[in-house]
Amino acid sequence: MQVRHFPIVLCAVLCVLALLAAVPGRAADDQALAYSERLWPVLDPAWTRNTNDERLVAALYDGLTARDAVTGKIVPAAAERWVEAADGLSWSFHLDRKGAWSDGSQVKAQDFVAAWKRALDPYEPSVHAAAFRVLKGCAGIADGDRAMRAFSSASKGIQDLLDEHGEGIPGKELSDLLDRTGVRPLAEALDDAAVKRLLRWGTDRFPADKAKEARKAFKSARRALKGQVYDAFDAFGKDVAARVVDDHTLVVLLEHRCPWLPDLLSRPAFGPLHAKTIASGERAFDPSTLLANGAYVLKGRGPKPRFDVPNPDSVVHLIRNPSYRGPHAGQTEEIFCYTGQGAEEDLRRLKNGELQWMAFAARDTRKATASLRGYRERRAGPLLLLRLRADRPPFDKPEVRRALALAIDRNRLKRTLWPAPQEAWRLVPPGVAGPGSAPSAPKSDVQAAKKILEDAGLSGGEFPWVELHYEDRPGSGLDDLADALTRQWEKTLGAEMGLRIEEPAEARMVRAAGAFQMALGTLSGAASDPGAWILPLAAHHPESGLGWADAGFEALLAAALDVDALLAGGEEALGALPDAAALRTRVAGAKRGGARE
Repeated sequence: MQVRHFPIVLCAVLCVLALLAAVPGRAADDQALAYSERLWPVLDPAWTRNTNDERLVAALYDGLTARDAVTGKIVPAAAERWVEAADGLSWSFHLDRKGAWSDGSQVKAQDFVAAWKRALDPYEPSVHAAAFRVLKGCAGIADGDRAMRAFSSASKGIQDLLDEHGEGIPGKELSDLLDRTGVRPLAEALDDAAVKRLLRWGTDRFPADKAKEARKAFKSARRALKGQVYDAFDAFGKDVAARVVDDHTLVVLLEHRCPWLPDLLSRPAFGPLHAKTIASGERAFDPSTLLANGAYVLKGRGPKPRFDVPNPDSVVHLIRNPSYRGPHAGQTEEIFCYTGQGAEEDLRRLKNGELQWMAFAARDTRKATASLRGYRERRAGPLLLLRLRADRPPFDKPEVRRALALAIDRNRLKRTLWPAPQEAWRLVPPGVAGPGSAPSAPKSDVQAAKKILEDAGLSGGEFPWVELHYEDRPGSGLDDLADALTRQWEKTLGAEMGLRIEEPAEARMVRAAGAFQMALGTLSGAASDPGAWILPLAAHHPESGLGWADAGFEALLAAALDVDALLAGGEEALGALPDAAALRTRVAGAKRGGARE
């Protein structure tokens, strides 16, 4: 599929962060690893926010599988071996009987089920809930919870509008509420006259009595959903997600084939939790209560630094776990993660050999670090994706989207941002997608962009006001990229644009509701799963909100997600692929292989 088929502009999307290293100093001589991070780490596997959180959680907890630090391959961890069933819909993981918690108690299959269930708790679902969707029944819990929240928000919003406007609600405000809460596509499935009238309503005032009827229907739909979600949640660990055979055998149940399941289960969100940790509530991940089954235990952690006020005591301190008998013993006796110290303090520690590396660099430290012996930089970062709402003006016109892409001066963009970003011309990273040529990069052509807008009747002052939403993710480069992009478009095309910053959770709601014109955010995958990068463009994806759909694209996705459908059906989609015959042969051969270990 060519990039031109996508309803979005892909532009300078790979943001780079600097990972700095210096000559081993005093900390290394003491058999300790010391490094710095900007953000105070989250040690709860269900709520990790970034790679540093996951790095520390991986040191504390062994999941069923792990990624080898040298080869990058998936290897045994808490599970010594696993077997995929012939139909690919279940995997049996056999736990290493030597696995133990830091209090000496044995790691059991139930510890994984309890942790996963906690991550999908409808009262407070984890930020990683979407990663569990491939597990049987988990999509229903995650989607049902999201739908319940949408109906609840819409119901409350209608009541607020009734309190404000009395006898009738302005149609525009009511329509904005439906879009903002993301309830519109859910409401379309309700067989209720008041709801159908509400969805078709124009700009006139919507009668208060009909609004009350629609609100009642929303509340009823929420109650029905709640029953379904909690029924599935109660079956978690039985017929949903996984089944405990005995203390050392866990069968993971799937919605469809998932060849990358061992990879997925290596992520910290799928690690185990001891029953005592879960029962400890808010203090569950304090040094006195956190029980670990990984190579390290939590010795101590300092206070959370205040905003822009460095605190030298803000450090996470890990030491070797004396109970650990697993395959991934740490190479150092201790790990120190300093957070919120500020660039000057990080640089001082780096020069004195107190740090081996710092995860983020400041632009004004480049001269100071350039002279350090053994110093080097490594680029790393997420994929940044610009989404355009393709069913609303002005981006409902493909030529407008093309004009914005042509008006980007990518070389100037790279000089504006620091560290300089790398452009990504395919959504799926090469390490996941495998070999293959990427689409050619379009060259900047401001004059062509202006001509396109002129032909579309949007030249001069005719281009409407556009607001770019972006996520508040410190260190991601989203804020700098959003500012640089809008300034370029305003200067070259005469467009007037605004910026709106949102917390990540709020940004996900906005995307799901389609309540944006332009939205800039991160895109990443929980495993080596190409679908993690492609699915967000699907019309049925809960966070798509693009207002765009293509039958051929959806058919390709359906075939890719279901191997049996790919072989037995999906002919229309497969026919569009030049290597369809070879693909069928390869997949058929994999199926004939049956169960594998």
